Amino acid sequence: MATGADQDLSLGKLRRATDPGNVSSDTTANSKLASDAAGATSDNANYKLSDFSISSVSASLSKSKFHDESTNETVKMEFNDAGSRFIARIAGHNQNFVWKDDKSGTTYNTASSAGYSTVWTAGAISNTITVVAGGQDSMSIAHAGDLRVSMSAAYVDDRVSSGFNDQATNYNKYIIGITQVEDTYNSVAITCFTPETKLTLSDGTEKEIQELSIGDELLSMRMPNARTEEEFPIIASEVAYSEYCITELGETELLPAKIVNMFFDFADSYFVINGDIKVTGEHPFFIKIPKGFYLSTRGQNSEEFWCWEYVRNLEVGQIMYDKDINEVLIDTIEEIEEEIEIVNIDVDGNNTYFAEGVLVHNKGSESRPVANAAHTFEENPGVGGTAI
Repeated sequence: MATGADQDLSLGKLRRATDPGNVSSDTTANSKLASDAAGATSDNANYKLSDFSISSVSASLSKSKFHDESTNETVKMEFNDAGSRFIARIAGHNQNFVWKDDKSGTTYNTASSAGYSTVWTAGAISNTITVVAGGQDSMSIAHAGDLRVSMSAAYVDDRVSSGFNDQATNYNKYIIGITQVEDTYNSVAITCFTPETKLTLSDGTEKEIQELSIGDELLSMRMPNARTEEEFPIIASEVAYSEYCITELGETELLPAKIVNMFFDFADSYFVINGDIKVTGEHPFFIKIPKGFYLSTRGQNSEEFWCWEYVRNLEVGQIMYDKDINEVLIDTIEEIEEEIEIVNIDVDGNNTYFAEGVLVHNKGSESRPVANAAHTFEENPGVGGTAI
């Protein structure tokens, strides 16, 4: 390893980059590079400068293209050819990064608290409610308040242009990412059926979803080991459909559930199951995964089990259920790319009901909702101007 003024300067820059909160100049004075910069626990440890270097900053941020209102997401900068000690010793210091976004009404960790990773919170969007005579008297309009957010992050050692990694491509430049904050249905993501879809009422009769009104009672099913929203809101609204998984079907119970809201919108695509169930891709259905069935979304073969699964992940050979827990085999499933009108409802209690005779969940949540016409934009716009 070469020595001399140039090398001493590199060591000084390294010392500053690994402890920017305490070192404000390119110096190695009064410090031990092994323990202070490298994080070693013993004296005389040997490290290479390349252990702390990168070749470039990625021109895209690690994030979702779409982001539901009132939810959090971890956003990260990414690096190429990062040495073994770069993340732990340099990338964790907030003084080496600058973060910003361009929208009010959203919360973003600033440079005072964020290293290469930060948590971004999409603010709530006020609901647009239309009062309609004739019974469907509170209809929420989805996407009325969608907003585009441009977020940026720059890596620059201790906010100086001549830092330790200043040779890296995109050093000291903003990496720009765009996300769209989704105006959801009162924080319920879009999970919809076509208007002619028949739902089962609490008395066992059926009615098209477009003919229903708030206050109507549907037939609902309490699942084994599940709890209602009133008993435990987090389990019912989150875990019950996204994490719920059982290896024995167990006892179920049929109960009434009232419609508490209705949602009307349009979608660019939908799925057709068994030729007659038309639904958007993020709606969760209750299904059985047969023994030995390869579940591509989880990459494993398994013993049989039951779970909630998004329509977009369903496969031929999996099994749905009716109100009497009779099996309904998925024979066909096809995605159709065309704009359609869609209707969704929000029910209370167990958050479940029956659409075209099969058991579905009231709510869906997906960090990347199905794209529609409003969702056309460049996902990774790349690198902006110099940060400092």
